[in-house]
Amino acid sequence: MGDKSEPFVGKVIEYLVSEPQFMPPNLPVVEMNKDWSAVKGLTPLERAANLLYLNLNDTILLAGSEVHDGALSYYNSVKYAARLNAPDAKGVYEDLSKRFEGQGKKPKE
Repeated sequence: MGDKSEPFVGKVIEYLVSEPQFMPPNLPVVEMNKDWSAVKGLTPLERAANLLYLNLNDTILLAGSEVHDGALSYYNSVKYAARLNAPDAKGVYEDLSKRFEGQGKKPKE
């Protein structure tokens, strides 16, 4: 329920009690009151869960970015070592370089 709909529905629920003469026939007032109670009870939980989700997502993005930067630094070090024919560097470089296959400069046609 949106920020504008919630106050509107709350006012209607109040008017159902204070001005019942405008109530259309067959309006499920008992069900509306149950639903309204559910909305009022669950909305704060939903907002808290959403805030938790946003904070978790921010943390995951930041941590992921930082660990990826470190991984790129290691990859570049291995790449340089492979160019210098350092022992074991070529195998590690070839394994890690699979991540970047198909990227880079495209040959001119």
